[in-house]
Amino acid sequence: MNIVINFSSLVFAIVISFAGFTTSLAESIAPTNKSAVEAFELTSQANQVVFSWDLAEDVEGVTIVVERAGMDGQFEVVGQGKEVVKQQFVDHNPQVGMSYYRLAIRHADGRIDYLYHPAMSVVRGKATKIS
Repeated sequence: MNIVINFSSLVFAIVISFAGFTTSLAESIAPTNKSAVEAFELTSQANQVVFSWDLAEDVEGVTIVVERAGMDGQFEVVGQGKEVVKQQFVDHNPQVGMSYYRLAIRHADGRIDYLYHPAMSVVRGKATKIS
């Protein structure tokens, strides 16, 4: 398995190759306001995925949205508003197979920054972090 993250050119790409089959997920991203989120992490607990992050103390007027994509690369909202509590989101129903998570940080001025995390694999109901 190859995972490629190239932040120098502001392009996020994941390439997974096995048994002669290769698929890739690539998306250009805008420069991220690194001061909004100081750290973020994915962990697995039994059959769920826990996504947690730390916001900078001086950040105001942002909304955090958690998004997930499968191998098709189509991100969908899995947590926002009341579901995103205390800078943490628990995905109680992770997709079976490879999933990719990102934080969408929506600013009051309409700008959206994305922070990506390496993949999470779910097999037989058990989530495993791919680093």
